[in-house]
Amino acid sequence: MHGAALYIISFLSGCYPLKEGYLEKRSHNFLQVWKKKRVELTRSALTLCASGSKHREVLPFESVRTLDCVEHRGRYCYFTLVMANGKELDFRSPAEMAWGAEITLALVRHKNEQAVRVRGGRDPSKRRSDLPVSFANRHRMAELPLFITV
Repeated sequence: MHGAALYIISFLSGCYPLKEGYLEKRSHNFLQVWKKKRVELTRSALTLCASGSKHREVLPFESVRTLDCVEHRGRYCYFTLVMANGKELDFRSPAEMAWGAEITLALVRHKNEQAVRVRGGRDPSKRRSDLPVSFANRHRMAELPLFITV
């Protein structure tokens, strides 16, 4: 395939990077050292790669519950990714880089797309027009003007 075709396929599949750069991740060992990670944010995941390493840690948004604890202290912005299994990953970045906001927007976009897919996949036989007449009439009657005759 040509480069443009690969670009389009990666964009549509959610692999196209929305933002690239560096974050610092706090280690979970005794010293809790901040380690610099190369980061790539896509529509469907956050990918972390340690400096000088080929090992990539992919955090798909399906496994991320929320982004919490956004706090600005000094020149850094601190935030926590809460995973579906309850694990918490702490990050920091220079405040002007707005990584927390970018990740939050991508996560919300992903969750919304997921909700639309789930809602769009519902059984079409359960639509309002297919509900029992009594329920449909009650709904329509609430919209009609009320006339009182004396």
